Formats: sequence, structure tokens, C-alpha cells
Amino acid sequence: MIPVILNECHGYFEVSENAEEEYRKRGGTGIPDESCRWDPILAQVVDDLGISANTDVSQLTVYMIHPDLKDFVTIKWDDGFESLHIHENQYRVEQIRKVLVSDSLDKLRRVEFLAFATFSQLFDPCTLKNTKTVCELAANNPMKNLPEMILISEVKPTSYDSNK
Repeated sequence: MIPVILNECHGYFEVSENAEEEYRKRGGTGIPDESCRWDPILAQVVDDLGISANTDVSQLTVYMIHPDLKDFVTIKWDDGFESLHIHENQYRVEQIRKVLVSDSLDKLRRVEFLAFATFSQLFDPCTLKNTKTVCELAANNPMKNLPEMILISEVKPTSYDSNK
């Protein structure tokens, strides 16, 4: 998992002087601003300092996302309040494209993957947890050795832990 830092209040992305000092002590370079939102050092500082990393115009929160999703993320801004939007369909199309061009999979494995990807696109496993078919499909996941299709609903704010 990789961190991304968002400002969750009206204002703008800004760290306190204390957070900026701590960032530099830990090896961060430059001014920690929104261009550093993916920086694991800054994420650790924000997480460690908690509300003292904020200013009167910022409320920073660290989110953890799967590294494969980074290229499919847009951060939307509304008067300073930032929200994370993951382009799930673009991600799924890219995963399917990777399988189709893979030389390491035989035709049967490709078909199994496409069937699973289509099924997971049509039905959200999060809302169908008690459906036997979904549970069986998850247990017999044909993609066990392929890049995992990440459940987008699992992206939530969390404490940053660089060991994960």
C-alpha cells in the first residue's frame, strides 16, 4: 500500500511549521506542499503528528491505496476540500488488457480471467457478500496468480505504516 495525503477541510493543503521541521529532520527535501502528497516521509510525519500537522486552513488525512491504483486516481478540489476519486473502469480495462497481451497465460486462463472480471464488473461483491455464488467464485478465484482486482471500496483513511 502507498500513502496519499488529502486536505479534508475548506482551505488548502498546508502543513504546520512543526510538521515541516519534522519532515526535514526525517530526510524530506523542499517545501512540503501538495506536490508532496504521495511522499511516504510526509505521510509518516502527518500520521505521527496528527492534528498538530495541520494549520488553521488544513486538516490533513493519510489514505492508503494499492500501488496499482495510483495511475487511476484523481484528486478533486472543492474550495480546498480534497476528495479521492478512483477511475475503477479504467483500472479494470487496463487489467484486462494486461491479461490479453500476456505471453505467460494460456487461452483457458485468459478466458477464466475475463469471465471473472466481467462477473465482478456486473456485481459488486461488497453488496452481495451472502450470495453463495459470489462466495464460491471468490474461493475459486481464477486470478490467484494474476494481478489482484482491488476492491475500490476498501480505500479508506488509515494510520500510515511503512511496514505494510
